[in-house]
Amino acid sequence: MRLVKQLFRHDPANGVWGDCARTVIACLCDVPAEEVPHWHEDLSGAEQSARHDAWLREREILRISIPVVADALEKALEWGAYYSRGMAYILAGRSRNDTNHVVICRGQEIIWDPAIDDSGVVGPCSDGYFWFEFLVRPLEGASGMSEWSAEDLQMLRDLAGQGLSAAQIAARLPGQRSRNAVIGKLKRGKGTFGALLGQPKNHAIGRATPKTEKPVKRKYHPVRPVMAVTPASPVELLFTSPDCTHFSKPIEVVPNLPATLPITFLQAVMTDRCLHYAGAPYDPDGPDMPVCGAERAAEPLHTRYCRRHLIAKRQVAA
Repeated sequence: MRLVKQLFRHDPANGVWGDCARTVIACLCDVPAEEVPHWHEDLSGAEQSARHDAWLREREILRISIPVVADALEKALEWGAYYSRGMAYILAGRSRNDTNHVVICRGQEIIWDPAIDDSGVVGPCSDGYFWFEFLVRPLEGASGMSEWSAEDLQMLRDLAGQGLSAAQIAARLPGQRSRNAVIGKLKRGKGTFGALLGQPKNHAIGRATPKTEKPVKRKYHPVRPVMAVTPASPVELLFTSPDCTHFSKPIEVVPNLPATLPITFLQAVMTDRCLHYAGAPYDPDGPDMPVCGAERAAEPLHTRYCRRHLIAKRQVAA
């Protein structure tokens, strides 16, 4: 690995765009930075990323990008060590100069900063995520790694504009694209290739398909009447045995917990919060769908819900 500093410091006010992105790619590929395409103001983020991916594919290298939500750089580096398994990787975040920047890491350490002033990474990118990028060579004969051609991207844009779901778009795209691949491409494109609009359209009349399905009726559970109990007489108390505590655990009365503001599903998974769905029944699912987000219950072990929704699910099951 050839460690070099970037040639241009980011200064858009004077028409200079930093080349930290191509510099870290050049370092990991052990080539001069001048051989890697340089980002500039005439291209969008998706187009610039596509140029780098095309350059890497010519050398039979794939770039895998993973967004991570973390409260601090140290927590993000823990995730980086978990995903990388000892290999060097690229970490994108916010530098001390308050601009997006990339560095090279291994494990939980930053091993190289290409910035001329060593500004480093101190927080997440402007979109709120730390981004991990891994440069790998696919195994011989591996499938499912096809690139997105210009025709595929145009078809993706057209299908997304029709209001189709991610699964429906994947079924119509060539090359056996998966639903997750469609969601990831639309999310990384940040609107360049369209966005998921939710409910699919009726192609016959050009309007949203009406909701004809009736919601499933839940079984009615009548409320049990509360019966007044008179105090027991001394004779009844004399012949009443005490409650057995040898074979059962006393029931813990759980107070009514305060409600929390919903967070996204991806944030809840990364921070071990409650995954109870908090959206409308017909809203689209995905990494950005709203969930409860409260602290998970301590028992039972490995539960995915807070105490409120865990008790609610038990009552429904009963």
